[in-house]
Amino acid sequence: MIWPSITVCRSRSSRPCVCADSASDFQEPPLTSIPPRVFEYRQTARDIAGIFFVKKHVFLLTFIGVIIGALALSFLVPPIYEASTQLVVKPQFSKPLVFDQDTSRMNVFNEVNEQAMNTVIFLLNAPEVLREVVILHKLAPADDEERILEEIDSLRGRIKAEPLTMSSIVKLSMRGRNPVGVTEQLNTLVDAYIRHYIKVNQATAGRLQFFTEQTARFRDQYGKLNQELAEVSKNLDIIDPAIQKDSNLALIKELEISKSQLRSLIESLRSRAESFQGAMKRFSSEERLAGLPAETLLNYPALVEMEKSLAQLLINRQRARNDFLPSAKQVQDADLQYANMKSEIRRNVEQIITDLGGQVASNTRAIQEMDAKINDLRRKSIKLTGDGLELDRLALEHKLTKDNYTLYATKQEEARINDEKDRAQFANVSVASRPSVPVAPWFPQKSKIMLLAFPLALMLALAFSAMSYAMEQRLWTPTDVALHTDLRVLGSLDSVGAMDRPGRWRLWSRNGTPARAT
Repeated sequence: MIWPSITVCRSRSSRPCVCADSASDFQEPPLTSIPPRVFEYRQTARDIAGIFFVKKHVFLLTFIGVIIGALALSFLVPPIYEASTQLVVKPQFSKPLVFDQDTSRMNVFNEVNEQAMNTVIFLLNAPEVLREVVILHKLAPADDEERILEEIDSLRGRIKAEPLTMSSIVKLSMRGRNPVGVTEQLNTLVDAYIRHYIKVNQATAGRLQFFTEQTARFRDQYGKLNQELAEVSKNLDIIDPAIQKDSNLALIKELEISKSQLRSLIESLRSRAESFQGAMKRFSSEERLAGLPAETLLNYPALVEMEKSLAQLLINRQRARNDFLPSAKQVQDADLQYANMKSEIRRNVEQIITDLGGQVASNTRAIQEMDAKINDLRRKSIKLTGDGLELDRLALEHKLTKDNYTLYATKQEEARINDEKDRAQFANVSVASRPSVPVAPWFPQKSKIMLLAFPLALMLALAFSAMSYAMEQRLWTPTDVALHTDLRVLGSLDSVGAMDRPGRWRLWSRNGTPARAT
């Protein structure tokens, strides 16, 4: 069977319809006789490119519109000029290292901290600084406070101050319509900042004289206290009261211990002397040393030997009396030897008793001397307490005077430096480069705008073409028919000469119903 030219069309929300040349030639094909198959339809690069050809009017209108807008922005918008300058933030000064007649030596910190940079940026936008710019350039009447505040806000919006990375430089820029006016206003702003900084941070009149007088007063007082403190320390023989007092107390403790030891020794010596005196009494009657302690005899070995010799002589005398007549020479010699030994023992014991008494007396005198020394040390300690308090008072007054002298000397040097800064118009910033009159406008920059306009126009044209195609209900390609209907597309034929034949039905319809081609 030969079928006529058939095109199946369907809108995205309607049932399918069939368009043919005439109703008599149309017969429904036997769709049930076709075996079921699974068809997959995907958009190709050709289909995607065809979108922009189908929507070429949207593409061209968007592209041309963006280009025309860029041209209008480049040539019709009044130009804005920007003048800029760079300010070098200086490191701060510290107090003098040595306080003497030459106070010009300074210590300078090489690094500028973030706080100093933020202070400069804040003062550049201070109302007092901006007010001076507004009044000097007659941006507002001097008697109209409301206009002045409005111009200050406007001027603050046109000023930009920012620190440069890894440096102590602040970049200050200002924008405006008039390039010469912007440059002059920026110069005035820098000068106004320097004057405002000096006014805020520097010393008031008469401050240097006050600190000079106070420094001289405390310097004289400090010198007098030095002399007085040296004389008092010399007269009182005091080096450190606390150390000397502790040394005296330690010495008293040692003397007390030594005194206790001497007292124990005296008691021992007296006990030994009493033992020998008792032994002497018994020696006269019993003719032998008896009653002496063993430890006492150990201290006198000669006396023990003499006592042994005396005992032997006593035995010899008794033998001689037994063997010979009383008038015999042997008896007389034995008596004489015995008497001599007895006298010798008596002399030794008496000498021992005398020596013990001397030792007791010597130790007693030593104890008395120790008592006198202890009493003297106690008196010195009591006196040292009072002298220490007086010395502490002088030392405290000396320290306070020294601190005041150091403080006022520091303030004097700061006041002197501040006066020098005031006379030299010195501030914490220096102008690295004065602003110059800008030649090219900051905005608009025609070359950059046009360079950005072409890619932007192309992207917007593509985006609007795709959006227009996506929002429209019309089916343009066979792939659209396959993707948005349940029909199987067997093929497609070009509509050659369709517009020349009257009564020809339009192949694609927005709402899915046949419509005549015009």
